[in-house]
Amino acid sequence: MITMKEFVLITFFSLSNSVTNFMPNLSVLDVNVASWSSIGGWKPNSLIFIRNKACSSAKYFLGISWNLVMVALKAPKTSCPILPGVYKTTGIDMKEFQNHNFPKVYFYGKYKLSIKIKDINKKVLSCGVLEFSLVRPWEKLI
Repeated sequence: MITMKEFVLITFFSLSNSVTNFMPNLSVLDVNVASWSSIGGWKPNSLIFIRNKACSSAKYFLGISWNLVMVALKAPKTSCPILPGVYKTTGIDMKEFQNHNFPKVYFYGKYKLSIKIKDINKKVLSCGVLEFSLVRPWEKLI
């Protein structure tokens, strides 16, 4: 079983910009994926995704997997906006995390996903970073 542990999700679901909503639809979702260069170092902008209505955009981006994440985080509801609070999980089975709207085919390699939630004035309200590798079917992670 492949598991994504809580430290990845806590960075994304930790900050609130208001008393009533964690991620209101007035904010902007900014996703940037950097790839590891063959000569070393991160090359940004391998994939860029910037959309208004952060919560609805995240829900669209995750597709059916949105419900998996909300259940794993024990969120009180799955609709937007996400209520403020502390959300933790002991892990998510990544094999169940396949019904999403990310590109299904992509180049193999090492990547760094940066997620920022910004207000309408471009001020960062929350952020998170996730490093991952895409491997060919016959390769094994070290």
